[in-house]
Amino acid sequence: MILVNPLFNVLAVFWVSAVALSPRTRREIIALCLGAAAFCSVLSTVAVERLNPGGDLPWYGLLAITFPLYVAICWVVVFTNRYQRRMWIMHQETHAARDALARLAVTEERLRFSRDLHDLLGHSLSLIAVKSELAIRMTETDPARAGAEMADVRNTAREALREVRAAVSGYREVELDVELAGARAVLEAAGIRCEAGELPGALPPEVRAVLAWVIREGTTNVIKHSQAARCAVSLTSYGDSVALEMRNDGASGGDGTDGSGLTGLAERVAVLGGEITAGRHGRGDFVLRADIPLPGPDTDEDEDTAPEAVPASTAGRSA
Repeated sequence: MILVNPLFNVLAVFWVSAVALSPRTRREIIALCLGAAAFCSVLSTVAVERLNPGGDLPWYGLLAITFPLYVAICWVVVFTNRYQRRMWIMHQETHAARDALARLAVTEERLRFSRDLHDLLGHSLSLIAVKSELAIRMTETDPARAGAEMADVRNTAREALREVRAAVSGYREVELDVELAGARAVLEAAGIRCEAGELPGALPPEVRAVLAWVIREGTTNVIKHSQAARCAVSLTSYGDSVALEMRNDGASGGDGTDGSGLTGLAERVAVLGGEITAGRHGRGDFVLRADIPLPGPDTDEDEDTAPEAVPASTAGRSA
């Protein structure tokens, strides 16, 4: 009997959907749903009476059957739509929290750098200012002393410059173990399941540094651009090469290969003769992979030998 009036059913679904998605009180929703069910029940009864006049079932019997059915339909539609609306709001809040976490991490890093820079240059600049002022005052009365003070200023400035260069170089250097631990902490804070194992130590320092940059960039992409609930990181050695793969289950709509982050990462890997590949894989997975040849003499290993996985990390968005 309900299928006799598909148009009424569609109207009821649209009505109830609008009610469910609108910010109304529970009483208003119940009243509007009952009204929609009663309206569709009456129209269904009238339509059945016109199509089958004088049927075995009287009109009030039709109402008694159709009204509860329409009430049930309205209740299911309301519950489903409000549940989907609540899930959408939670999804938006999760993304906002991830963005806030990424911004907070950047802000904390900037504050740490500014504190270190202040501690590094504060004393040297103060000493340069005092000695310069003293040299100016003693230029006419004691030129030799003034020259000695300016020599100290020069030496202090050179030492400060050396310390700044060393500090900047240290900030640019990254450690594979440190980056993996940091990636685990950031992913877990963002609600992404993360598990990590031991990393092999028998890798050249320059290779470990580039792999650390891959982990850093891959983690950033997972946090900022994906909807991942799980991310897996694996380090694999095959022949005279090593491969680091980051796979997450939150691939976005794009191919994920745009942006300056992956471009700069590809340049770092290319310096060692390696290559970066990034893109969708399978159903909803995004894979970031870096293949880097290991330096040293050629080995006699068969290149067709299957890769042998070295457990690095299995983490539970790149990218």
